[in-house]
Amino acid sequence: MRKKIIAISILVLMLGLCTGCGKKYEAKKSTLFIESDGGVVSKDIEAFDTHEYSKSKFEKYVNSRIDSYNDQVDSKAIKLKELEFKNDMVSLTLSYKSYKDYSKFNNIELFVGSISDAIAEGYSMDTNFVKVEDNKPVSKVSCNKILENNSDKIVIIKANTRIKIDGSIKYTSAKDVNLISDDTVDMKENTNLLDELSNRKSAAKKAQLKKTKKVKAIKKKNSVNADGSVDEKDLEVGKVKKKETNFVFKEDKLSTSSQISDVFSYVIFD
Repeated sequence: MRKKIIAISILVLMLGLCTGCGKKYEAKKSTLFIESDGGVVSKDIEAFDTHEYSKSKFEKYVNSRIDSYNDQVDSKAIKLKELEFKNDMVSLTLSYKSYKDYSKFNNIELFVGSISDAIAEGYSMDTNFVKVEDNKPVSKVSCNKILENNSDKIVIIKANTRIKIDGSIKYTSAKDVNLISDDTVDMKENTNLLDELSNRKSAAKKAQLKKTKKVKAIKKKNSVNADGSVDEKDLEVGKVKKKETNFVFKEDKLSTSSQISDVFSYVIFD
């Protein structure tokens, strides 16, 4: 009986150790997964013409690049997790021991760690941030507020890609960030969450104004006095009121379609 209990305990332990071993990195577009331990997994999804390119040669090329990098750093810093060809598309999933390996291998600037570590490495937090709740920007936040909790985790990247973090997003930089879910963002040029925040506040203000006007209209309609008389204003029937002329000026907007380069995007999470 004792041996049976020990055997079951070992089996449970082994299953526990294997939990996450077969973790699937699902994505419909190229995505960078940030792990809780600081590891990075990239999933690149691109068109692949099987008539023009060889699957076997591509796989050989990928393995060759990985082996070459690992030999340089004398470590198995990068591993091929999955290479899949489907419907003229190729999906390549690589795991990286650290964000530094990802940066060196892909020539893309990336930092993953605490805010204090980012400051120590020379990154500036001098930008506009927004607080995120329920996948929406709810308020503008200063960099001083961000620095108050310098133990928070942060991702800093200079690239247009999708990022999925192992946690919940608390703040992001306002510029070039598009919120997808509570753990996923797109780094997208020519977007600004402060504009979205302003538009939402403006819409809420208009809705409140409309509601107030409706209440006033109901009160006016019910303005008959208790003795059956009506207010003089309500007796002004047939009088044509002179309408005020409202001029609407359309402001010319400068084009913002020029490409933005060398811009860091920030995601703070817990």
